[in-house]
Amino acid sequence: MSLATPEAFSADPGLVWQFYSYRRHMAMEAQPNRAHYALAELARKRDGFMTLSQNVDGLSQRADHPRDKLQLLHGTLFEVKCTNFYCSHIEENFTDPIVPALAIPHGDVDPTTNEAREHDISDENVHLPAIPNKDLPTCPTCKTGLLRPGVVWFGESLPSRVLDTVDDFIADSKKIDLILVIGTSAKVYPAAEYVNIARSKGARVAVVNMDRNDAPNKGLRNGDWFFHGDAAEIVPRLLQPVVGDIRLPTRRL
Repeated sequence: MSLATPEAFSADPGLVWQFYSYRRHMAMEAQPNRAHYALAELARKRDGFMTLSQNVDGLSQRADHPRDKLQLLHGTLFEVKCTNFYCSHIEENFTDPIVPALAIPHGDVDPTTNEAREHDISDENVHLPAIPNKDLPTCPTCKTGLLRPGVVWFGESLPSRVLDTVDDFIADSKKIDLILVIGTSAKVYPAAEYVNIARSKGARVAVVNMDRNDAPNKGLRNGDWFFHGDAAEIVPRLLQPVVGDIRLPTRRL
C-alpha cells in the first residue's frame, strides 16, 4: 500500500507520519542553493514574476522567497493541516521532529556505521514501532483532529487556491516575456502545460537542465534557450544583471 494516500493515513496514521517525518528531517538537512536565493531575490525585485514549484522540500521558503509569489502546486512537507472535516486549521511548521514521538531513532550514532543502518527508517527491512494517535501531531484549534502533512497525495486534487492564483496571474498578463523551466522533466500536468500557455502569450522559453534528453528539451523550438548544467550555478548567472551577486548565507552551527 502506498503511504501517499488518504486511505493509508486513515488506516495507519502513525506509519504514514513516520515516513513523512523522515522526509521532513532529510529535507531540513539540505540547504537552499544559490538558485533558490536568486529566484527569491528576483521575486522581490520584479512585480510581474511568479515561481511555480512542484517541489515539496521547503527549500524555497527557507530561502525567504516571498510567499505571495511562490505557488506550490504539490503542497509542502512543512505545511500541516487538520484532518477534521469541520476544522480548517492549517499552519507552516518547520519543527524537526514535529512531535517527540517522531524523532529519528538513531540519535548521535555515526550514520556510516552498521548500528545506524539498523535504525534507518527508509529501509523497508527496519522494524518501525507503532505510534498511538495520542502521540501524533494534533490540531491546536479543534483539539481533536490529527494533523497531516500538507502534500498532495495520490487521488487528491491540486490545491484550488494555488491553481486559481496561477490562472489569474496568467489571465491578467497581457504578455509574458519569459518562462524559466528549471530542473524538471515537464511531464507532470498541469505544470507542464504552463510552458505552452506562456508561449501563447509571447514568452521565450529558457530551459535549465542536467539532462539534454529530458522532456522539455525535446520540445524546444526556434528561439528557445537551453542551458545544460547545474541550476545552482546557471540560474544565478542568468539572473545576475537583475538580482546582483548571490552569496549563500553563513550556516549557524
